Amino acid sequence: MKIKRVLQGTALTALAAAAWMGAGSADASASATATGITADANGNYVLNVTGTGKEVMVGVAKVSKSGVAKVASWDVYDGTSATVDLSKLNTTVDNYIAIKDNDEKVTFIGIAAASKKNTIAFNAATGKITEVKTKVGTTDGTAAEVQYRTATSNWSAATALSAIDLAKYQYQGATLYVRVPSSSTATVGTPSVKFEDTEYNVSPVGSLPSKETKLNIAKQANGPAVTLDYTKGTAKVKKGTEYRVVGSSIVSGAAVEANGSTLDVATVLAANDAEGVLEVRTAAKVDTNVKKCKVASKWTRVLIEKPKTFTEVAGVITTNTAATTGEALATVTTGGATAIKVEYTTKKVKNVETKNGVKLTNSSALAYQYFVGSAAPTADTAAKDIKTLKAKGTRDVVANIVTTGNTKIYIRVAGDKKAKRWVGQWAELVALPEIK
Repeated sequence: MKIKRVLQGTALTALAAAAWMGAGSADASASATATGITADANGNYVLNVTGTGKEVMVGVAKVSKSGVAKVASWDVYDGTSATVDLSKLNTTVDNYIAIKDNDEKVTFIGIAAASKKNTIAFNAATGKITEVKTKVGTTDGTAAEVQYRTATSNWSAATALSAIDLAKYQYQGATLYVRVPSSSTATVGTPSVKFEDTEYNVSPVGSLPSKETKLNIAKQANGPAVTLDYTKGTAKVKKGTEYRVVGSSIVSGAAVEANGSTLDVATVLAANDAEGVLEVRTAAKVDTNVKKCKVASKWTRVLIEKPKTFTEVAGVITTNTAATTGEALATVTTGGATAIKVEYTTKKVKNVETKNGVKLTNSSALAYQYFVGSAAPTADTAAKDIKTLKAKGTRDVVANIVTTGNTKIYIRVAGDKKAKRWVGQWAELVALPEIK
């Protein structure tokens, strides 16, 4: 972006014109005039001077405390106009520029001192500049607006502090350069000077921008760790962190919530979302002392999902409550092959085999959890009552079985941290028939 901004152009021209109209006789008859300060295509400030003769002369004057001006040398520009580079001026002091053309009648231009020291208060929690203290000469003040740039960009437009948002630079961190913009109303300390025994009014044209001040924007810290328990379907977020859940169609929670607890992934997801992303970050630090404020960390993002149905993960359950010894009470079929088989176990009593229990055989590569009771487990069910059936394993489920027709076996796919597989939903595997 090329900044081609006249230093408050129209206002400055009008201000200078008004000053010249009220000048003494030494000023009124001068032919050389300055149309104001402008910024060229590269953002460098120049003074535009015009005359009526064949040459334009420009000199930087030194003015004593008593108001006496001296011009050591004159720069001669051929023609009726000159573009005077101002980059060599010390912007922290008042500058006086003398101009004339072939009639040798002089006009004095005054460029006021700009701030030589800016102190910036930056609130990292909000990404806002809250205050800029200035010093012009020995006078302290504050700036209502500033300009800023990066190491590779041009200057921004002059903007009120409240309208500047630097949060975008906090993702990766940045070094910014800040300055107080030029002013169209600033005036020099000496309103008139004496030059070669003649008194001249000084025509003010405002000030140039201030010195640059470096502002270091800290990079966001990495997000906090999130403990996922795939076997329980939970996620633990630390105290002092914030979390939100981004679903397939919505973001749960209108505002980011502060928390420090164990979340059940099934309940934090919206009702219509089978999966989503849990985002967790360390909260921003807010303090009355802006130096202690900190931006929130980056988001840690983890995929969560509601427990899938047993059929989605494991397969189809087929039951045979009339099964006799040696027959399967229930099977789980995956891809046409038997993954799980439920069978009676027996013992011999006086050379007679009788049913005394139930065993599960797992032929699949998945681990399962099972529970024996009259209803499916809930969040209040003791963990010790939920058992695990390992892959390629067999386990006796019920020993010394005596049922009244209200005993059931419930099963679900076990969670697996390594495979990042969330625990599945409970399903009724088989209702054990009454055994007398």
